Amino acid sequence: MTKIYQYTHRPNNTELGKGNTHETYLLIKNEVDLSDMFPPGQDVFVKDLARGTTYTLKSSLGNEFRVNQMGQIYRDYAVDEGDEICLTKIENGSQSYVTVRVYNYNRVLINVSNNGAVIGNINRLSALGSKQNGFSAIINRNGASHNMSIVFDAAKKKRADSPTTTDFYLITLDGIPLNNGTYLLDLDSKELLDYKKYSFNTITLEGESVSSQKPSTASPKPRLQCIYFGAPGSGKSHTIEGIVGGFKNENTFRVTFHPDSDYASFVGCYKPVTKSSSNLPDTGIDEQALLDVFKNSSNYPKETKARYLYEGLIHKRDIDRLGLDAANISSKLTAQGFQNCAYVGELNVMFAIHNWLESEGLLTTNSISYKFVPQAFTNAYVKAWQSEDPVYLVIEEINRGNCAQIFGDLFQLLDRKYGISEYGVKADTDLKDYLESVLGVGHAGIKNGELHLPANLYILATMNTSDQSLFPMDSAFKRRWDWVYVPIEPENPDSQFIITIAGKKFEWKDFLIQANEHVKDVSESEDKQMGNFFIKNDIGEEDFVSKVMFYLWSEVCKDEYHARSFFHYGDGNNDEFSFNQLYKTENGKTVIDTKILLGFMNYLRVPEKP
Repeated sequence: MTKIYQYTHRPNNTELGKGNTHETYLLIKNEVDLSDMFPPGQDVFVKDLARGTTYTLKSSLGNEFRVNQMGQIYRDYAVDEGDEICLTKIENGSQSYVTVRVYNYNRVLINVSNNGAVIGNINRLSALGSKQNGFSAIINRNGASHNMSIVFDAAKKKRADSPTTTDFYLITLDGIPLNNGTYLLDLDSKELLDYKKYSFNTITLEGESVSSQKPSTASPKPRLQCIYFGAPGSGKSHTIEGIVGGFKNENTFRVTFHPDSDYASFVGCYKPVTKSSSNLPDTGIDEQALLDVFKNSSNYPKETKARYLYEGLIHKRDIDRLGLDAANISSKLTAQGFQNCAYVGELNVMFAIHNWLESEGLLTTNSISYKFVPQAFTNAYVKAWQSEDPVYLVIEEINRGNCAQIFGDLFQLLDRKYGISEYGVKADTDLKDYLESVLGVGHAGIKNGELHLPANLYILATMNTSDQSLFPMDSAFKRRWDWVYVPIEPENPDSQFIITIAGKKFEWKDFLIQANEHVKDVSESEDKQMGNFFIKNDIGEEDFVSKVMFYLWSEVCKDEYHARSFFHYGDGNNDEFSFNQLYKTENGKTVIDTKILLGFMNYLRVPEKP
């Protein structure tokens, strides 16, 4: 059984040490109990797996619970308001450890009250305008596009006893004042998000909904929604690819979650598109009407020729559509008694001018319009309702994204009865309009403006149990999924790769078994073990060093150097080496030291392939 406790916190300026006391800490709300992760008064060693650093934090419990000594983390990552601190405790049997991960975002914090809006990091808005002239941008909120305007109002004191004044702004969306509350404006995605001070979640990988069996890739009835989890390289995506019949299948829609994923990037939203239109379009007139246009040029006695040529220019698309040219236009007009039509050469010149203007884009006007652009969820949803065949929505790395933010209230659709969503969810106006345009008004997929997952839509996801890629996932969301553990299978016939070092060959499966035993022993966890698909094919010493050895060094052995590292090339006595020592200079070139690599294989007792 593995338990994962994760707490994500967005520190404010006071916690970042920018207040009067200059203390650096995390202030934990009373409703969250972190005393198990940070026992009051005790030093807790926290690993930063991204940087290979260990920090010492200590909590205090008085009138409030604080995690102190955050200054070094704040400085290392230049943490600012809107950034996130993610603290994770993983319990695996009798072993446990705590890690920290920092997520930096290009965001501004907005706090709206009756006095107006206070904006943190307002210097980040410089690309959108200025304090003097105001700021404006097209932003997304809950999947819909809005015109945001930010105008300086006044400099006022927040409280009567405040020593300084604070700038207050007026913020509107489409001319409507933004409601009181706290928000984050993401300047990269142009998304206005609701601000949440923290999130706390526990994941327990056990129970009846967790399977340790590798599913048959030939199963015609996959689980409706299932998360396949396991160590990196264990074959989670490979397993799903076998189920769906290949990721290039037209009925398969694939998306990868990451920390910046949101509802709009998963479902869709209105986006600006460029529309080109001709300044001299095809008017659709018939041949006789076109000839009459040329006849009318005689109504201008002093400028008949100019008028004749002008009509040829503006009606060039009509002429092309009707299959005419300057010569047969002249002959047809002559046949109808029109005498002023001896301008064949001049009209051909006018046609050439038209073609040149068109090739240079001088006859085209570009305009900006907005249209709903569907993303993976909506594309799969529409395809499933339009087909009776199985349709698959594949979500890679589901735990790297904020599922609550990405799914929104769509997670209720995961409650299914006989394969169909038991509870409908009202689609927002933009999504409703789009679905009605492609499915039809009154269609079961959008009837009464409600969404229902059809029984032929399968949602399959992968999840890396390594804590460094984990994102909070609440219990209400988790319980709506089946969970299937994808084990490491060194004997899998599809992963029988060969490692070649200085002409000597070793079987990947033999190395994997021996190396993973050391990984588990040193890290006191199974999370850092390598799966049998950690490499994808046979490899030589260069790829082996850059991919496998670098992973073992950076994720496992670097922090245990001169301690419990298994980077040895002899009998384990005075033969420890670092990653840098795998390279040497020979004849003025940097090459792999294969002697150390072969010694490392011998130390791990990996037999040479006969």
